[in-house]
Amino acid sequence: MSAQARSSSSGPTHPTRAENIAHARAWIAAYENWDLERIYNLTTSLQDFEYSYLPASAGIPPKSMKEWQRYNRSIKNLIPDLTTEVSDIHESNGCVVAHIVGRATSRSGKPFLQEYVLFIHCRYEYNTYSNERSVKVHEVEEFVGTSFNSAFFAAEKR
Repeated sequence: MSAQARSSSSGPTHPTRAENIAHARAWIAAYENWDLERIYNLTTSLQDFEYSYLPASAGIPPKSMKEWQRYNRSIKNLIPDLTTEVSDIHESNGCVVAHIVGRATSRSGKPFLQEYVLFIHCRYEYNTYSNERSVKVHEVEEFVGTSFNSAFFAAEKR
């Protein structure tokens, strides 16, 4: 039986700066070699999750939880040895902004080196079965390198 979650309970409604940064760092670190179970455990189980991409001119539509999970599985197959390095991280008004460098080698042997800026939004969620509150990622905006992404993924499709 899965636990029921609510977005808040009694007490503070938003995590502290330190909690947000620590949680975002753990979430980013879980991308190392694609620890999908850990990533999903650190992410909301509620239906309002959204993963979107910037700039809007990239034309990449936002993803729901199911779409994002399907995408993660496909990218894991393409670049399974992903490593991440947080170059800089800040928190302001509940939003963690992280500059990240991702490195990998694709299944076809092509190097993958990408810089990202992630806007990671966290909140408390209350588990009604365990009576525990925890921090969860509920929204992410990823600023992608459109030129690199276009060239890399087009080459991998060949």
